[in-house]
Amino acid sequence: MKNINDKLSVKKYIDLMQTATDFRFNVFDMISALVYARLVQPCSKSKTYDEVIPKLFESYDFSLNQLYDGLEYIGCEYEKIIEIYNHQIQQMYQFDTSHTYFDCTNFYFEIDREDDFRKKDLPRKTEKNRLLVWDSCLMQIRFPSA
Repeated sequence: MKNINDKLSVKKYIDLMQTATDFRFNVFDMISALVYARLVQPCSKSKTYDEVIPKLFESYDFSLNQLYDGLEYIGCEYEKIIEIYNHQIQQMYQFDTSHTYFDCTNFYFEIDREDDFRKKDLPRKTEKNRLLVWDSCLMQIRFPSA
């Protein structure tokens, strides 16, 4: 994953964006650490910082508070960051989007009691079914589109 991330040459663009901030840590390094950590062991941000990032191959120099500040920044600049990644991926892989495939899968499940997370649908012929829809769009090379 690190090899792919490095080949995308996204760092120079994220570093340029970061010049408008007063961060004393590298945002690209933080993003990279979080991606690698999620691949190794998906868990909370705090647990990721305390337990997973220190075990990664490279060492990273940011505090937990800086991680939270960086995540807030990424949230504010999300569209720009995604655009940078998509552009660099397009340059590297030359996606052919002339043919795309869409798949939609429905999952039904029943609930007896409602809570804050699970709510009953309006009754349809007295069914208690809940519907969860999962959809995906794949390009011709079977790579998920953003």
